Amino acid sequence: MKIKFRKIPALILAMLLCLTGCMGQYPRPKDFYDCVTAINAGQAQSVLIESGNTFALIDAGQTDSGTNVVSYLQDRGIENIELLVLTHFHSDHTSETTKILKNFNVKKILIPNLSEENTPTSKFFERLIEGAENGDYEIYTAEKGKSFTIGNGTLTVLADTINDKGINDTSTALMYTQEDFTFVDFGDLETDGQEAIIDSLPENVTLAMAPHHGSRDSNSEMLYEKIHPLRVFISAGKDNKYGHPHSETLSVLEKLQIPYYITRQDGSLTWYISDGTLSLED
Repeated sequence: MKIKFRKIPALILAMLLCLTGCMGQYPRPKDFYDCVTAINAGQAQSVLIESGNTFALIDAGQTDSGTNVVSYLQDRGIENIELLVLTHFHSDHTSETTKILKNFNVKKILIPNLSEENTPTSKFFERLIEGAENGDYEIYTAEKGKSFTIGNGTLTVLADTINDKGINDTSTALMYTQEDFTFVDFGDLETDGQEAIIDSLPENVTLAMAPHHGSRDSNSEMLYEKIHPLRVFISAGKDNKYGHPHSETLSVLEKLQIPYYITRQDGSLTWYISDGTLSLED
Protein backbone atom coordinates (compact mmCIF):
# COMPACT_ATOMS: atom_id res chain seq x y z
CA MET A 1 0.00 0.00 0.00
CA LYS A 2 1.28 3.44 -0.85
CA ILE A 3 1.61 5.44 2.35
CA LYS A 4 1.48 9.22 2.28
CA PHE A 5 1.59 11.70 5.13
CA ARG A 6 0.26 15.17 5.41
CA LYS A 7 -0.26 17.63 8.23
CA ILE A 8 -2.74 20.36 7.38
CA PRO A 9 -3.33 23.59 9.32
CA ALA A 10 -6.76 23.66 10.93
CA LEU A 11 -8.25 26.42 8.73
CA ILE A 12 -7.08 24.89 5.48
CA LEU A 13 -8.17 21.44 6.64
CA ALA A 14 -11.66 22.72 7.41
CA MET A 15 -11.94 24.19 3.90
CA LEU A 16 -10.71 21.00 2.27
CA LEU A 17 -13.03 18.82 4.31
CA CYS A 18 -15.99 20.88 3.14
CA LEU A 19 -15.02 19.93 -0.42
CA THR A 20 -13.57 16.46 -0.24
CA GLY A 21 -13.13 15.34 3.34
CA CYS A 22 -14.86 12.83 5.50
CA MET A 23 -17.91 15.10 6.08
CA GLY A 24 -21.26 13.35 5.85
CA GLN A 25 -23.39 16.23 4.48
CA TYR A 26 -21.10 17.23 1.60
CA PRO A 27 -20.56 15.37 -1.70
CA ARG A 28 -17.00 14.36 -2.40
CA PRO A 29 -15.00 11.87 -4.48
CA LYS A 30 -15.43 8.27 -3.34
CA ASP A 31 -11.66 7.94 -2.98
CA PHE A 32 -11.84 10.21 0.05
CA TYR A 33 -15.03 8.82 1.45
CA ASP A 34 -14.10 5.76 3.46
CA CYS A 35 -11.99 6.45 6.53
CA VAL A 36 -11.22 5.66 10.16
CA THR A 37 -10.92 8.53 12.64
CA ALA A 38 -9.60 8.50 16.18
CA ILE A 39 -11.57 11.43 17.58
CA ASN A 40 -9.62 13.80 19.79
CA ALA A 41 -11.64 12.85 22.88
CA GLY A 42 -9.26 13.99 25.60
CA GLN A 43 -8.43 11.30 28.18
CA ALA A 44 -11.07 9.02 26.69
CA GLN A 45 -11.57 7.09 23.47
CA SER A 46 -13.93 7.13 20.52
CA VAL A 47 -13.25 5.87 16.99
CA LEU A 48 -15.44 6.61 13.98
CA ILE A 49 -15.53 4.30 10.97
CA GLU A 50 -17.11 5.74 7.83
CA SER A 51 -17.72 3.64 4.75
CA GLY A 52 -20.23 4.05 1.95
CA ASN A 53 -22.14 6.72 3.90
CA THR A 54 -22.52 4.26 6.78
CA PHE A 55 -21.10 4.98 10.22
CA ALA A 56 -19.91 2.85 13.14
CA LEU A 57 -18.72 4.35 16.40
CA ILE A 58 -16.40 2.35 18.65
CA ASP A 59 -16.78 3.74 22.18
CA ALA A 60 -18.48 6.96 23.16
CA GLY A 61 -15.84 9.00 24.95
CA GLN A 62 -16.34 10.84 28.23
CA THR A 63 -18.40 13.96 28.84
CA ASP A 64 -15.85 15.70 31.07
CA SER A 65 -12.78 14.70 29.05
CA GLY A 66 -12.46 18.09 27.36
CA THR A 67 -13.81 17.13 23.93
CA ASN A 68 -17.47 16.49 23.14
CA VAL A 69 -17.89 13.49 20.83
CA VAL A 70 -21.52 14.43 20.13
CA SER A 71 -20.48 17.88 18.89
CA TYR A 72 -17.80 16.31 16.69
CA LEU A 73 -20.34 14.00 15.06
CA GLN A 74 -22.86 16.80 14.60
CA ASP A 75 -20.24 19.02 13.00
CA ARG A 76 -19.65 16.20 10.56
CA GLY A 77 -23.33 16.21 9.60
CA ILE A 78 -23.89 12.67 10.82
CA GLU A 79 -27.48 11.67 11.66
CA ASN A 80 -27.49 7.86 11.58
CA ILE A 81 -25.13 5.43 13.30
CA GLU A 82 -25.40 1.87 12.06
CA LEU A 83 -23.48 0.40 14.99
CA LEU A 84 -22.33 1.73 18.36
CA VAL A 85 -19.78 -0.48 20.09
CA LEU A 86 -19.13 -0.17 23.81
CA THR A 87 -15.93 -2.18 24.20
CA HIS A 88 -16.30 -2.24 28.00
CA PHE A 89 -18.08 -0.35 30.75
CA HIS A 90 -15.58 2.21 31.96
CA SER A 91 -16.82 5.79 31.85
CA ASP A 92 -14.06 7.08 29.55
CA HIS A 93 -15.50 4.78 26.87
CA THR A 94 -19.23 5.08 27.63
CA SER A 95 -20.00 8.42 29.26
CA GLU A 96 -21.50 10.13 26.20
CA THR A 97 -23.65 7.15 25.22
CA THR A 98 -26.90 8.67 26.52
CA LYS A 99 -26.30 11.88 24.55
CA ILE A 100 -25.43 9.90 21.44
CA LEU A 101 -28.66 7.91 21.70
CA LYS A 102 -30.60 11.14 22.14
CA ASN A 103 -29.02 13.00 19.22
CA PHE A 104 -28.55 10.27 16.61
CA ASN A 105 -30.49 7.38 15.15
CA VAL A 106 -28.53 4.41 16.47
CA LYS A 107 -29.62 1.12 14.92
CA LYS A 108 -27.47 -1.43 16.75
CA ILE A 109 -25.34 -1.59 19.89
CA LEU A 110 -22.63 -4.17 20.60
CA ILE A 111 -21.60 -4.80 24.21
CA PRO A 112 -19.34 -7.39 25.88
CA ASN A 113 -20.87 -10.78 26.67
CA LEU A 114 -20.49 -10.36 30.42
CA SER A 115 -20.81 -12.88 33.20
CA GLU A 116 -23.35 -12.14 35.92
CA GLU A 117 -20.65 -10.91 38.31
CA ASN A 118 -19.27 -8.51 35.68
CA THR A 119 -22.63 -7.14 34.54
CA PRO A 120 -23.02 -3.48 35.57
CA THR A 121 -25.73 -2.61 38.08
CA SER A 122 -25.79 1.08 37.16
CA LYS A 123 -28.85 3.07 36.08
CA PHE A 124 -27.04 3.72 32.81
CA PHE A 125 -26.88 0.00 32.02
CA GLU A 126 -30.51 -0.49 33.02
CA ARG A 127 -31.60 2.31 30.68
CA LEU A 128 -29.46 0.85 27.90
CA ILE A 129 -31.28 -2.49 28.15
CA GLU A 130 -34.67 -0.77 28.46
CA GLY A 131 -34.03 1.07 25.20
CA ALA A 132 -33.56 -2.24 23.40
CA GLU A 133 -36.65 -3.71 25.05
CA ASN A 134 -38.61 -0.65 23.85
CA GLY A 135 -37.45 -1.21 20.29
CA ASP A 136 -35.26 1.91 20.10
CA TYR A 137 -32.31 -0.17 18.84
CA GLU A 138 -31.02 -3.74 18.83
CA ILE A 139 -28.41 -4.95 21.32
CA TYR A 140 -25.89 -7.67 20.50
CA THR A 141 -23.33 -9.31 22.76
CA ALA A 142 -19.78 -9.92 21.60
CA GLU A 143 -18.99 -13.44 20.45
CA LYS A 144 -15.98 -14.53 18.42
CA GLY A 145 -16.71 -14.27 14.71
CA LYS A 146 -19.82 -12.10 15.01
CA SER A 147 -19.65 -9.55 12.22
CA PHE A 148 -21.44 -6.43 11.00
CA THR A 149 -21.44 -4.93 7.53
CA ILE A 150 -20.37 -1.28 7.65
CA GLY A 151 -20.67 0.19 4.18
CA ASN A 152 -17.99 -1.40 2.01
CA GLY A 153 -16.33 -3.27 4.85
CA THR A 154 -16.90 -5.65 7.76
CA LEU A 155 -16.43 -5.18 11.51
CA THR A 156 -15.70 -8.49 13.23
CA VAL A 157 -15.37 -9.57 16.87
CA LEU A 158 -11.99 -11.26 17.23
CA ALA A 159 -12.54 -13.23 20.43
CA ASP A 160 -15.09 -14.15 23.06
CA THR A 161 -15.38 -11.86 26.08
CA ILE A 162 -12.90 -12.63 28.86
CA ASN A 163 -14.72 -12.75 32.20
CA ASP A 164 -12.15 -14.21 34.59
CA LYS A 165 -9.85 -11.17 34.77
CA GLY A 166 -10.36 -7.43 35.41
CA ILE A 167 -12.90 -5.09 33.79
CA ASN A 168 -10.34 -3.85 31.26
CA ASP A 169 -9.95 -7.41 30.03
CA THR A 170 -13.67 -7.67 29.29
CA SER A 171 -12.94 -5.30 26.39
CA THR A 172 -14.13 -6.46 23.00
CA ALA A 173 -11.31 -6.88 20.46
CA LEU A 174 -12.42 -5.78 16.99
CA MET A 175 -11.16 -5.91 13.42
CA TYR A 176 -12.48 -3.81 10.53
CA THR A 177 -11.55 -5.00 7.04
CA GLN A 178 -12.13 -3.42 3.66
CA GLU A 179 -10.27 -4.83 0.67
CA ASP A 180 -6.58 -4.83 1.73
CA PHE A 181 -7.14 -2.46 4.67
CA THR A 182 -7.26 -3.87 8.21
CA PHE A 183 -7.89 -1.90 11.41
CA VAL A 184 -7.87 -3.31 14.94
CA ASP A 185 -9.20 -1.84 18.20
CA PHE A 186 -8.77 -3.50 21.60
CA GLY A 187 -10.49 -1.06 23.96
CA ASP A 188 -8.56 -1.28 27.24
CA LEU A 189 -7.53 -4.93 26.89
CA GLU A 190 -4.43 -5.54 29.02
CA THR A 191 -1.53 -7.91 28.45
CA ASP A 192 -3.13 -10.85 30.30
CA GLY A 193 -6.21 -10.55 28.13
CA GLN A 194 -4.14 -10.19 24.97
CA GLU A 195 -2.22 -13.35 25.79
CA ALA A 196 -5.52 -15.21 26.10
CA ILE A 197 -6.61 -14.22 22.58
CA ILE A 198 -3.25 -13.84 20.83
CA ASP A 199 -3.92 -16.73 18.43
CA SER A 200 -7.10 -14.98 17.25
CA LEU A 201 -5.35 -11.75 16.29
CA PRO A 202 -4.51 -10.88 12.67
CA GLU A 203 -0.99 -10.22 11.44
CA ASN A 204 0.44 -7.29 9.49
CA VAL A 205 -2.53 -4.96 9.95
CA THR A 206 -2.74 -1.53 8.38
CA LEU A 207 -3.75 0.46 11.44
CA ALA A 208 -4.18 -0.18 15.16
CA MET A 209 -5.52 1.71 18.15
CA ALA A 210 -3.08 1.37 21.02
CA PRO A 211 -4.90 -0.46 23.82
CA HIS A 212 -5.74 1.44 27.01
CA HIS A 213 -4.51 4.84 25.81
CA GLY A 214 -0.96 3.56 25.42
CA SER A 215 -0.57 2.30 29.00
CA ARG A 216 2.44 0.17 29.93
CA ASP A 217 0.26 -2.79 30.96
CA SER A 218 -1.53 -3.02 27.62
CA ASN A 219 1.12 -2.43 24.97
CA SER A 220 3.61 -5.24 25.02
CA GLU A 221 6.18 -6.09 22.41
CA MET A 222 4.36 -9.42 22.08
CA LEU A 223 1.23 -7.67 20.82
CA TYR A 224 2.94 -5.49 18.25
CA GLU A 225 5.16 -8.27 16.97
CA LYS A 226 1.98 -10.24 16.32
CA ILE A 227 -0.15 -7.58 14.60
CA HIS A 228 2.73 -5.41 13.32
CA PRO A 229 0.68 -2.43 12.13
CA LEU A 230 1.88 0.12 9.59
CA ARG A 231 0.67 2.90 11.92
CA VAL A 232 -0.64 3.20 15.48
CA PHE A 233 -3.13 5.75 16.81
CA ILE A 234 -3.06 6.58 20.54
CA SER A 235 -5.94 8.33 22.29
CA ALA A 236 -4.69 10.26 25.32
CA GLY A 237 -5.45 13.63 26.90
CA LYS A 238 -3.05 16.45 27.64
CA ASP A 239 -1.41 16.37 31.07
CA ASN A 240 -3.43 13.30 32.08
CA LYS A 241 -2.75 11.97 35.57
CA TYR A 242 -2.02 8.44 34.31
CA GLY A 243 1.00 9.39 32.22
CA HIS A 244 -0.55 7.95 29.05
CA PRO A 245 0.95 7.04 26.72
CA HIS A 246 3.68 5.44 28.80
CA SER A 247 7.28 5.93 27.71
CA GLU A 248 7.77 2.14 27.59
CA THR A 249 4.93 1.86 25.08
CA LEU A 250 6.54 4.46 22.85
CA SER A 251 9.88 2.68 23.21
CA VAL A 252 8.33 -0.59 22.03
CA LEU A 253 6.87 1.12 18.96
CA GLU A 254 10.13 2.87 18.20
CA LYS A 255 12.10 -0.37 18.60
CA LEU A 256 9.82 -2.08 16.09
CA GLN A 257 9.93 1.01 13.83
CA ILE A 258 6.16 1.51 13.95
CA PRO A 259 5.13 5.17 13.51
CA TYR A 260 2.58 6.43 16.03
CA TYR A 261 0.35 9.48 16.44
CA ILE A 262 -1.22 10.81 19.64
CA THR A 263 -4.50 12.71 19.78
CA ARG A 264 -3.31 15.04 22.56
CA GLN A 265 -0.70 16.55 20.27
CA ASP A 266 -1.93 15.73 16.76
CA GLY A 267 -5.70 16.21 17.24
CA SER A 268 -8.24 13.93 15.59
CA LEU A 269 -6.49 11.36 13.39
CA THR A 270 -7.99 10.18 10.10
CA TRP A 271 -6.79 7.37 7.84
CA TYR A 272 -8.30 7.43 4.34
CA ILE A 273 -8.72 3.82 3.34
CA SER A 274 -8.47 3.98 -0.45
CA ASP A 275 -5.05 5.61 -0.75
CA GLY A 276 -3.45 5.25 2.67
CA THR A 277 -3.40 8.99 3.32
CA LEU A 278 -3.12 10.11 6.92
CA SER A 279 -4.58 13.44 8.02
CA LEU A 280 -3.95 15.16 11.36
CA GLU A 281 -6.40 17.79 12.51
CA ASP A 282 -4.88 20.26 14.98
